[in-house]
Amino acid sequence: CRGPLEQEQAASVTTTTATPAEPTEVKCFSMYSQLAMNELQIYTGNPDSTASGYASFTLCTNGTMSGTALVFGGVSEIVATHIHHCKGGDTPQTRTADLCEGPPVINFCGSNAAGLIADGVEYPEACAPYGTTGASRTGGMRGVLIPGENEDMTVAERVRDIAANPRSYFFNVHTMASWNQWYPTPKGACRGPMQLWGA
Repeated sequence: CRGPLEQEQAASVTTTTATPAEPTEVKCFSMYSQLAMNELQIYTGNPDSTASGYASFTLCTNGTMSGTALVFGGVSEIVATHIHHCKGGDTPQTRTADLCEGPPVINFCGSNAAGLIADGVEYPEACAPYGTTGASRTGGMRGVLIPGENEDMTVAERVRDIAANPRSYFFNVHTMASWNQWYPTPKGACRGPMQLWGA
């Protein structure tokens, strides 16, 4: 038996080429903070009453955050450092970084020991102890976003907001003495408003 060969009609296949996503631009901001004890942090017998210092930061929208903190005049161990976001306030001073209060949104150096200032995210490294010159210098600090305090903001959104509204943020240095004094609501030993370089 035999029969002629017949060609089957090829099925029509449509292919589409995905359009590549536009690369996301990474933007970095250079910022700093002049640190001093303010009136919210004053208490009798404070061993860190003369603490002051300076901190510089590079904050990038891809989550790369780093900084260097230099603190003078303190005595007790530095147990936590954060960038805080201002919340509430009844006056211009208490609504901005001079005297505002608010939660930490980014961790830098600190101690992960039990019983100290914990916010759900580990500190990337310990802060440097005071040296023979009476200064603590922690270079190359890594910053970590604290998800529980960021109200669903991404790291890119938070970094852009800090750069756009630096007076709504402050860098705070917490010592063992200040933690013991203000427990369970830490106020810190010295702090300063965030500032954008060149602004």
